Amino acid sequence: MRDRLDMVSIEPAVPPTSPDVQPTATTPPLMEEGLATATRPPSMEDQTAAVVPAMIPQTLHIIPQFDIRQILTGSTEGKLILGSLDEDVIIPSQRKCLVRILVSHLMEKFGESPTSETKKALAAALIHGFPSLKDESDSSSGFGYWFTPGRNRRPATGSLEERLRSVRKRMRKPARSQSMQQTPPQSSEAGTRRTFIAECTISEERAIQCKEWLKHNSQPLNQVEQYMQDTAVYRSVGMH
Repeated sequence: MRDRLDMVSIEPAVPPTSPDVQPTATTPPLMEEGLATATRPPSMEDQTAAVVPAMIPQTLHIIPQFDIRQILTGSTEGKLILGSLDEDVIIPSQRKCLVRILVSHLMEKFGESPTSETKKALAAALIHGFPSLKDESDSSSGFGYWFTPGRNRRPATGSLEERLRSVRKRMRKPARSQSMQQTPPQSSEAGTRRTFIAECTISEERAIQCKEWLKHNSQPLNQVEQYMQDTAVYRSVGMH
């Protein structure tokens, strides 16, 4: 009986499992996030950023104010135009003179190329001070006759804009003319034509004699210089 008991092996009890169910390992519960990581106090930079909002750079466009009456009183012609405007009667020649005075003031204060906003402000001030100058065909602004901003790649138009372009063109033309005058001639033919501008003081026969003399003489110097000067024109064209 004892021998039979020694032959019996005792195995630990294993709970029965289904062949489709695999044993899974259980993970220990995680600690709460607040407890797992230590909290860091906010720095001074963070506190400042939270209090002060980010500054966004902005461009300010200052629209100038124009006193048309004061501009016109600065000249005799302007005073005459002002009298006509007060009576709501202005002739075409006075309109042109009015444009010249206003553009002259505009360029004096804001240079050759004032901004579109500046030109709009001038045109708006003109019809505001003198409603008789309002462009009735322009239902949007009322100053289209005086200035219309460019849009969709179309250039600006109006009496003020056209006068500005005309003045700029005349101002730049002398600079181009002076540059062309300083440019040396490129062809020898032009140089030959310019040489003939000098007056021939001696005849061709006399020039031939002087040239022959110069071939064999180098003294006296004053006579050599005189003959060289007299025959300069003939020698420049290759006289033989």
